[in-house]
Amino acid sequence: MELFIVFLLGIMLGVVGLFIFRPSLLVKSTQDFSLLEDLAEELMGQIEQKEAELDAKYDEIMAAVNQSEQRLLKLSDDIVKALKSGNLSSPKVKAVLELKEQGCDEMTIAKRLGMGVGEVQLILSLNDSIST
Repeated sequence: MELFIVFLLGIMLGVVGLFIFRPSLLVKSTQDFSLLEDLAEELMGQIEQKEAELDAKYDEIMAAVNQSEQRLLKLSDDIVKALKSGNLSSPKVKAVLELKEQGCDEMTIAKRLGMGVGEVQLILSLNDSIST
């Protein structure tokens, strides 16, 4: 029986010693996520900054597209008016139609006249729609 008491005291001393030298066993450890939170906030800031930059670029591109669209609409109206009135006073229109009559394709006409292929196509398609 004495050995049993000594044995129990030894185990109890071991358990108490373990908790004295390793108090973290009694307390549930809390993990520190402050570094992770700071990193997440920094990344969110960078994402918002990039989003603002992309929005600004998108607005610039859309303004350029709208400006080009307005120029093309005005050009289209001018060409239609000239073709309807029979007054082909525009040297561009005359040159495009003359080169087309000579058998040149759209790319060749655009290169020779220093125009865009789309502009040449527009003139030719408007001329075709008015002719028919």
